[in-house]
Amino acid sequence: MAAGMKIAYLLETTGLCGGVKVVFNHVRALNELGEEAAVLAREPYPDWLTFQVPFRQVASAAGFAAPELTDYEIVVATSPLHLVSVYAEMQGAGRGGRLVHFVQGYEGDYPEAEPFQELIDSAYRLPVPRVTLTPELAARLRTRYPRARFACCGQGLEGELFHPAADLEATAGLPFADRLVVVGPLDISIKKIPLALEAYRLAAAERPELKLIRVSSVDTRERELALAGAIAEYHVRLLPAQVAALFRRPGSLFLSSSSAAEGFGLPALEALACGLPAVLTDIPSYRAFGGPGGVADYAFFVPAGDVQAMAAAVLRLAADRRLRKKLAARGCQVAGGYSYEKVAARMKEFFQWVCRS
Repeated sequence: MAAGMKIAYLLETTGLCGGVKVVFNHVRALNELGEEAAVLAREPYPDWLTFQVPFRQVASAAGFAAPELTDYEIVVATSPLHLVSVYAEMQGAGRGGRLVHFVQGYEGDYPEAEPFQELIDSAYRLPVPRVTLTPELAARLRTRYPRARFACCGQGLEGELFHPAADLEATAGLPFADRLVVVGPLDISIKKIPLALEAYRLAAAERPELKLIRVSSVDTRERELALAGAIAEYHVRLLPAQVAALFRRPGSLFLSSSSAAEGFGLPALEALACGLPAVLTDIPSYRAFGGPGGVADYAFFVPAGDVQAMAAAVLRLAADRRLRKKLAARGCQVAGGYSYEKVAARMKEFFQWVCRS
């Protein structure tokens, strides 16, 4: 049997976030396909991850150095912050593998990234093959960087964790859903968490029994209380399995207030997979969950930025048992089409194409 490709994914951080989790799942699924994939990062192996993959903590504080990369046929940069320096290192070394760029979202969409815009532009202008999560993201990036080449690998889902409750109909069919789940850090601009908190406050003014359940990787509850008025539960740094269990609790709704800059929105897909009826902003990434040309009938969509519409949708869904059951079933169906096995097969094909070109 032929040996698998040696592949290194580079990470700036191993902190708890969806983008990091995606990278580790890529590596796990590629190894299950017979490739020799590993994660290289400056930080230790994440203590929140529930599985093990080949991993190497690099010592260089200034950047990933060529000697660390020459053992690999494919080197996957996951951030513009190291892409430029890694490209220069690999060009200077004169040997080693092929460099590619894995894009989960466009960093220039974040207002907090404005000081790094010149570096971001420099990274995207490099003659490096790129792979994105969605065709919509690739099309948008081609408009800004017309010379860039893009492929799409799609998104995956940890089906062993994110799945519906055994009795989905009973879980989604309570007379009133009184738990509103909002996921994401307050200070990540594209998540627009302050809008979700304001929408909850408006909805709770009409239905005081509605409870807010917050999930975040950082604790900003004191600041959030001023926006929401009340928070019934505030969970910090939950493990993926704990998030899935929370999503499956009866009488729950999911609300995402993300802007159109959201690259994919993995928590929303995970919520759908668990049978959690969802109110989602009407943005390209969420509309794409159902596939090209698909009908967006798996969530209650509202205009991005419209707090009043979010609050009204929450109240409607909380009280409409039939609609919740319909969305729960359809959401599970849509999310069921996502797997890291499919993603790994597409990535393997992409890497083979890169090696031949």
